[in-house]
Amino acid sequence: MYRPTVTTDVADSLAYVETQGIMEDVIRKKAEGYKYKGNPSLMPLNKIDLQTLMAAMVNGYEIEKTPEEKLLAYYKNMWMCEDDSGTMYSLGVCEGIRNTLEILGITVEGISTQDYGF
Repeated sequence: MYRPTVTTDVADSLAYVETQGIMEDVIRKKAEGYKYKGNPSLMPLNKIDLQTLMAAMVNGYEIEKTPEEKLLAYYKNMWMCEDDSGTMYSLGVCEGIRNTLEILGITVEGISTQDYGF
């Protein structure tokens, strides 16, 4: 069973389609090559193809992680590294991530807001 990964805005559109009960109409229009222009709730569906739309509606879908979520997962993976040969490297990677975020003025919950004693 294929569960596609979609962006947050596409997931919001799929939820809108479901709550409005317009699934069949959306599938028909997608199969005909229709592009949504007037309804901002449906416009993100222009980003996916018919097969992805059908799979998402039938099998469900995963929501793509945001860049911040991806960075936090990578950071946690590095932070939790307990391999003695990689400890200094991992700590250096974590410090580099924190420094980069600070220089860019970006706050990522779970990274920027933690005090790790460095």
